[in-house]
Amino acid sequence: MPKLNEMSRDILGSFWEFLFPSRCPKCGKYVAEKSGWCPECLQEALFVRRLSLPLDSSFEEIWALGNYREYLQKLIKDLKYRRKMSALPFIKSLLHEAEPQLGWLAEGAFLAVPVPLFAEKERARGFNQTELIFTEWLQDKDIAMVRGLIRNRETMAMYGLNPAEREENLRGAFEAVVEEGKPLVQGKNVLLIDDIFTTGSTMEACGKVLKEAGAASITGLVLASDH
Repeated sequence: MPKLNEMSRDILGSFWEFLFPSRCPKCGKYVAEKSGWCPECLQEALFVRRLSLPLDSSFEEIWALGNYREYLQKLIKDLKYRRKMSALPFIKSLLHEAEPQLGWLAEGAFLAVPVPLFAEKERARGFNQTELIFTEWLQDKDIAMVRGLIRNRETMAMYGLNPAEREENLRGAFEAVVEEGKPLVQGKNVLLIDDIFTTGSTMEACGKVLKEAGAASITGLVLASDH
């Protein structure tokens, strides 16, 4: 009977694929692989690079995996604001495609820490999108993730704010999590992860708190950026 059920699932899956074949999330062309991209759009969406940092940055380096506008923007917004979990497989397929350019991940003995949401916002949304994007992918690389930071209050969107306003907006917004009398990140090589890098102010504010909490080193990794 289990074999029959498995066969039935395979038949139904094939029938579903016939009725609703996979399409590239950017251009809408049919693609052979489920949750895949067409080669042209994947090549343009995937852009693994190190981002420029200010001279006083707390980070060793920050890496971005893809282009935001036109390519990953809709997928990220669908996930964050419309709770469309169907966006996740396309994002994860891009993560796997980026792996050959991320050999350094296996060398850092990292502890991953997501940029936190304010608790009320996370309750309303139902999840932290950064955790959904990266957790399984990092687990496959034996990189554990902990909530090493908390956000003490809601902050305004950074877009349109000048540097002084951004600094004031983020002042005191983040705090290191302490357990058994010491920060979780103390002495660790922290991999700070987020979905989008825009102005960089949020990452830098988190990096400063991690550094003050005794992190041995801080590296950033974001899914998408236009920098």
